[in-house]
Amino acid sequence: MGDFNQVLKQSDKLSMTNGSLQGAEAFRECLDSCFLTEVKAKGLHYTWSNRRGDDQVTWERLDRAFANAKWFELNGEAVLENLPITASDHSPLLLNLERSTEFKKRPYRFELMWTTDPQCEQVVAQAWNTDQQGSVAFNLARKIQATKERLKVWNKCHFGDLSRRKKALEEELTRAQQQIEMPENRHREEIIRRELETLLEQEQLMWMQKSRANWYIQGERNTRYFHLTTKKRRVRNRITNIRRMDGESTDDPKEIEEAFLSNFKRIYCSEDLASKSQMESFLQGLNLPKNSDEQLQHLNAPFKAEEDIC
Repeated sequence: MGDFNQVLKQSDKLSMTNGSLQGAEAFRECLDSCFLTEVKAKGLHYTWSNRRGDDQVTWERLDRAFANAKWFELNGEAVLENLPITASDHSPLLLNLERSTEFKKRPYRFELMWTTDPQCEQVVAQAWNTDQQGSVAFNLARKIQATKERLKVWNKCHFGDLSRRKKALEEELTRAQQQIEMPENRHREEIIRRELETLLEQEQLMWMQKSRANWYIQGERNTRYFHLTTKKRRVRNRITNIRRMDGESTDDPKEIEEAFLSNFKRIYCSEDLASKSQMESFLQGLNLPKNSDEQLQHLNAPFKAEEDIC
């Protein structure tokens, strides 16, 4: 972390006299050989200036921070900021390792790891087979909602905290292996080991899904890679600073949230709303294609187990 006195790419340099990137390729090769990745920074893009006149001025991004995979794993919430250039010709770097974020309730997502548990299919079947009154579309929506609620309860009560279960099984396996000379512990050790293998597979699926990776090799442990990919993706996607409509910048999480909400409301919530009759009249005037009776019958037909759904 600091002044590397070298740019990495063309966008790192703004010069009225010299656009050369000498040394950039060697710098990239050095970073690759050391397995280092740049820590995303907010604030200024160019961190150094020669402070000359307009026709001879040069701005460059020389001050950076790089880290290896272990650092990203340990410091997933770290925020690096390039502060304004004042007395020096360089921008000071401020690295905050303890940025606290307010807990937000996460949206529901179907977890791929649930499918490794036999009870998952039973929970889905029980929720899906509940009788609902109404149209086919209404029934579908209600069944999806019922399945979601059942899975949330089942996940909390049965599936539980993966990390806590993993730690408990590892401790139990250790105790069994420490007394493996006892015949009853040999069978118990085998059962616990199989349970732990299943749980490790579930953990890998969880981190693979979080990392947005689209590949998976069953039986191989790539959990650490998926975990690191997830950490880096979250750092890259985190919005730490925005410019409000009044032109001022803010890094306050509450103000950022309010700015996004107010902007979407301004776009989508018009005060000049059409009445129900106006909307119906407009829709009836549209010359839209309609499904035939045969098409409707086909759409409303129940699914068959032998059908392939693409």
